[in-house]
Amino acid sequence: MRILASQVEFASDGEISKTILITMVAMGVAFFVGLAMLRIVLGIPIAYILATGYAVVLLLSFFTPENFVPIAFDAGGVTTGPMTVPFILSLGLGTVSVLGGKSSLSDGFGLVGLASIGPIIAVLLLGVMYG
Repeated sequence: MRILASQVEFASDGEISKTILITMVAMGVAFFVGLAMLRIVLGIPIAYILATGYAVVLLLSFFTPENFVPIAFDAGGVTTGPMTVPFILSLGLGTVSVLGGKSSLSDGFGLVGLASIGPIIAVLLLGVMYG
């Protein structure tokens, strides 16, 4: 994430600082991991959240400057690194095991996919603010 943020800061001539980009990506991951935990607790089908999330991504991509769109999708890919994925998976599986009556396979499925939508939306929103 730091490398991506440094490259964005360099490419934007300092207009978008590393701190702002990293903060937005962190907030996006946090929001969607929270949403994933809420999905497990309430039993919301993952298809609803994924469809809504990617509909928001598609909608925001029309209002975001074109140079922000690839940065947003790169930010989504960066968050699926070797530190984030084990944390998200263990958090989800731990939540499923504590609740009881839930299936770790069906309820724990898609947590990383949901977590990677958050940074995309956050960076697209950043693009709308800067655009």
